[in-house]
This record gives sequence, structure tokens and C-alpha cells, in this order.
Amino acid sequence: MFPFGLLSIYLVSTLVCLVILYVWKYRRYYYLAFQIPGPSILRMLHILFVCIIIEKLEVVHKILAKLIHEERSSSPCMIKFWYGTKLMIFLLEPNLIRKVYQTHLRKDPLSYSLTNPILNGPSIFQNNDIPTWKAHRKIISHASFSMTALKVHVKIFHEEAQILATKLGLKAVNRQPLEPEKMMGLSSLSMVVRAVTGLDFKIQQNFHDQHPFLSAGTYGLEMVGTRIANPWLLIPAIFNLSGYKKREEAACKQVRVFAEEIIGKIKAKVSEQMKNFLEDSKTNNFLCNYIEVTIRDQLNPTIPRRHVMTHDELVSEIIAILAAGMDTTKSTNTIILIMLALH
Repeated sequence: MFPFGLLSIYLVSTLVCLVILYVWKYRRYYYLAFQIPGPSILRMLHILFVCIIIEKLEVVHKILAKLIHEERSSSPCMIKFWYGTKLMIFLLEPNLIRKVYQTHLRKDPLSYSLTNPILNGPSIFQNNDIPTWKAHRKIISHASFSMTALKVHVKIFHEEAQILATKLGLKAVNRQPLEPEKMMGLSSLSMVVRAVTGLDFKIQQNFHDQHPFLSAGTYGLEMVGTRIANPWLLIPAIFNLSGYKKREEAACKQVRVFAEEIIGKIKAKVSEQMKNFLEDSKTNNFLCNYIEVTIRDQLNPTIPRRHVMTHDELVSEIIAILAAGMDTTKSTNTIILIMLALH
């Protein structure tokens, strides 16, 4: 008979030896990691086990909310989590985040690399080169978040909110329950696109349920969560053979098409202004979006190329800003709608 028992002993012994050697090799990493405040591996495994057993989303949400509240009470600056053998640190203090960003930008290659496809490259959220990051941040913040730009944003948000209220009002005439999520997504996207780019695509008027950028972006972010929840999909060979790869590539192309359309419209506008020598006109006072500023720099041969975003970098920045703006805007609009409904 084949000695299965002896083989099992050898396999277990080999596995234990490999784990011991791995931990010993990275002993300093684990020693320093355990000095950082945060839940232990055993507690995380316990919570994961409980969440798997309990299928009710409301209960899982309460468990996770309790964990975060307890950890933030004990350590208000940062929280650590273990993803297998990888340590993930979440900074919670704005001053600490600013300090880290300005001194050391080595961000986690695992989680951030998963967002590279849908963002079409490293954006301001992922760039590890400090001079480049500072230059891009300066352009975006100075051109898009000035007081003049913010005043324009208020008007844009008010106009889009009125369109949304009209659409919701028509749906609520028969006093039947309605699902406002898709309309909220369209209104939020329209708000962000108009505020960031200065272009009005009339998204709420031209699209009923879904916009290609929304559906593609949502799938891209869902794919990030899918690969994290299924570690075997982190292996490139397995992921390339799966059906997820082709769908992700299609979503990335769809997102890029919208960003390219934005760049094309703004570039045509800027080229026309420069052709007609309108730099001193009132149009020039509306340089409150970084895309127009960047395109003007790209068309100006006197500016050193190292200080100018490339076309691919601009595409990535547009997608990243739209995605980030969509997240906060849609969440805020949803909260406002819920408060109005409760009132």
C-alpha cells in the first residue's frame, strides 16, 4: 500500500518549514508591523469567519462598523489590516496624509496596480514620482479648486439638481415606490463633468438609465474587488485566461473613449481661441478647469515639456478625477434625497 500517512507528514512538515523560513526572512517587517495599532490577524480571521456565516448584509455592516469604531477610538491616526501576508495601512489624519504624500510616495503596488487598467495608467492618486506628483497636483488644484471655480460649481449643481428633481417628480406622480439610483448616477456624473471640464453633454436629458462611462467605470471598480476577494485572480496567467480580462479591457476602452471625447472638445475650443487671438477676452477668465490649462500648455512650444502633462497622463487624470468626484457627489446627493424623503 502507498504510505499516504507518511506522505501527509512530509507535506505538512515541508509546509511548516516554508512558513517558518518565510517569517524568519521577513522578521523585521512583521516585527515593525505588529507595533502599528490595528486588529490582530486572529481577530480579522474571526470577523471574516463570522461575515461568511452571516448572510444578512445589515448584520455584516454593523459588525464592520463596530470594528472600525473600536479601532479608530484606540488609534485615531491610522488603522492596519492584513491581506494574507501583506500589510495594508489606512491613514486617517489629514495632516499625516499630507506629510506622507510630500515625503514618501511608495504606495501599495498590489491594490493600486489593480486600478491602473480602468484609470488607463497611474494618475495623481498613484504617481510615486514626487516632482511629477507635485507638478500635477499644483495644476489641478490651482485651476479647478479656486474660489472662482467653486462659485461656478454651485450654479452647475443647482441646475442639475433642478433637472433631477423634475425627473423624480414625474416618477412620483402615481405615489408608487421608485428606484432613484440610476437617475442619481446620471445627475452626479453630469454635475462632475460640467464642474471639472466646463462642458455640458446634457447627460440627464440624453440618457435614461445608464451612461457608458458609468457602466464601464462601475465594472472596473467591481473587478478590483473581485480580484482582491479571489486571490488566484491576482496571478496574471489565470486572470488572462478568465473571461474577466476581456470584459475589463472593453470597460477600459469605453472609459478612455469618454475621456478622449472631452479632450477633443476642449482642444478644439482652445485651438479656436488661440487662432483668433482671444487670450485677453472674457473667455480666458474662465480657465477654471485644469484640462484647458494643460491643453494650452501642450500647444505652447515655449513651455518645457517636462512641466507639461502628456496626453496619456491627462487621460488618466481626467478618469481619476471624474471617478473620485462621482463617488463623493453621488453619496452626498443620495443622503440629501433620503433626508428629504424622511422629512
